[in-house]
Amino acid sequence: MDWASVVSVAITGVVGIAGVAGTIVAARIASKSATKDLNLSISGENDRSNKAEKRRIYASCLASFTKLTSMVLDIGMPSPSGNKVVSEEAKANYQRMLDATAELVSQADLIAPRSVQDLLNQNIAALEELAWGHEDKGESLRKVGHAAIAHDAGPWR
Repeated sequence: MDWASVVSVAITGVVGIAGVAGTIVAARIASKSATKDLNLSISGENDRSNKAEKRRIYASCLASFTKLTSMVLDIGMPSPSGNKVVSEEAKANYQRMLDATAELVSQADLIAPRSVQDLLNQNIAALEELAWGHEDKGESLRKVGHAAIAHDAGPWR
């Protein structure tokens, strides 16, 4: 028996088996790494999507608050003393806008932390008060509400 050829064939076989085993291990490691990268990518996309949805809802709320405030100031809703007469159409438009704003606040309540929910609801109450002549609360609450929303939704750019 030629031991030199047996040893060389055995060494070649062992090297071949080691190469196959190394390839299998490398493929397994690459697969785990790719799965981890995919999960991170999906998680990052979900975070971006959630933040974008929050921003959309908050922006709608803020736009509605601004429109409602402008509406109140433009039509000059009467104070309880009744010093100004406002048409029924203007009152109906104001009520529709107030209802629409309340609906947007309800949507925001589903995604907002408690502090933002409280501020949004205080803004609705302040706008109702503003409509009837209590002008001191609306602006300060709006500024606080904007700050709380910005904190929860993150940077807008």
